[in-house]
Amino acid sequence: LHSISKGYFISLPAFALLLWLLYIRRKNMHCYVSHAIFAIHFYSVVFIFLLLWAVAFHLPENIIRNALTILIPIGLLVYLFIAMQRFYGQAWYKTVFKYILLIIGTSFILAIITAILVFNSMFYLSSH
Repeated sequence: LHSISKGYFISLPAFALLLWLLYIRRKNMHCYVSHAIFAIHFYSVVFIFLLLWAVAFHLPENIIRNALTILIPIGLLVYLFIAMQRFYGQAWYKTVFKYILLIIGTSFILAIITAILVFNSMFYLSSH
């Protein structure tokens, strides 16, 4: 758990790179820095949603807690789609396609980073 923030920090430039690759044909519209700013904005929202999710887990076990633990991740995914739609201004069907590719690519990158951080933690613990 200590390395989660490191994982997000490492994945942020990769997330921006994925956005740049997805919107590479629109060179006159956005450079890598624009995608990086979008990524920083989205990651800030992710941390706010994670804070809300952590608060929801500390609520007593009831329907509201269960609903929040389901609705918060769904809300984050909906937010990303709406943000992509507004920022890049493409048709919804193009945004859906790029959104799905972005989710798959980001999941793959986060899985690799998580595996590296877990192995690093295991190596660190075994050496002490």
